[in-house]
Amino acid sequence: MHAGLHIACYAIGPPEGFRPIQHQAAAWGQDEAAGLPDMRLYDLRHTAATLRLVNGEHPKVVQEMLGHASITLTMDTYSHVLPGMQEESAARLDALLAAP
Repeated sequence: MHAGLHIACYAIGPPEGFRPIQHQAAAWGQDEAAGLPDMRLYDLRHTAATLRLVNGEHPKVVQEMLGHASITLTMDTYSHVLPGMQEESAARLDALLAAP
């Protein structure tokens, strides 16, 4: 990673001349050498959230990580990766009720 790489958010949009990270890496000639796919930062963010949810992370934690104002946005966006949520919840309840 380039020692001078910094990422900043601006309320009015990116600064003039800003280029997405994949273009920065290409400009430095490091993308192919490092085996980096052509991927936007947004793609990495979405992948991180998806992997956390699939791995069992609580949706509220993912919501906070993403900075979503509402859990509704997170669940509307990512519920497709959690089709077994109801079944898993029912199985946990069954196990709890069956415990001596």
